[in-house]
Amino acid sequence: EQFATEVEELGHGVFTYAFVEGLSGMADGGSKDGKITVNELKAYLDDRVPQLTEEHKGMAQYPTGFIKGMDFPLTIK
Repeated sequence: EQFATEVEELGHGVFTYAFVEGLSGMADGGSKDGKITVNELKAYLDDRVPQLTEEHKGMAQYPTGFIKGMDFPLTIK
C-alpha cells in the first residue's frame, strides 16, 4: 500500500534505479561469479530499495515480490 517513490537526483524511480544497479553487477552476491540470478536480484532489491528511500525521502519503503520455481541467471557479466 505504498506509492512508488520518484527521486529526481536518481533520474528514475527508486525501484528502477535499484533494479538497474543490480543488473549492472551490484546484485552479484555470494561467490561473485559474474552472474546475476533472479534470487540475487530480489535479495538486492529487498535491501537496496529501503536504503535508498530512507536516504532520499526519510522513510523506508519495502518492495514486495514472490518467486516460485528454480533460480536462473538474468545476466552474465
